[in-house]
Amino acid sequence: MKNLLPALAIAFVFASCNNKTEQHNDSYIRAKVDSIVGSRLQEMNAKSMEDLDQRMTIEVKAKADSIIAARQAKMLKTTPAVGTATHKP
Repeated sequence: MKNLLPALAIAFVFASCNNKTEQHNDSYIRAKVDSIVGSRLQEMNAKSMEDLDQRMTIEVKAKADSIIAARQAKMLKTTPAVGTATHKP
């Protein structure tokens, strides 16, 4: 009886080693990875476009305001004040 248990354990190990599992070749793995990456890539692109649209409304306004302020400051420096003479007689 003592020898039966180890013998059964060894037989079980050998029996399970003989089970043929599905072998995945490179093309199968590559196709599986491409399908997963493809679906995730579409999701990521959609999300990034949403984020871009949200950021554009915020950042473009700030940039435009900055450009307008800089041009106005430049115009104030180059334009003489009203009522001052620019030429000496």
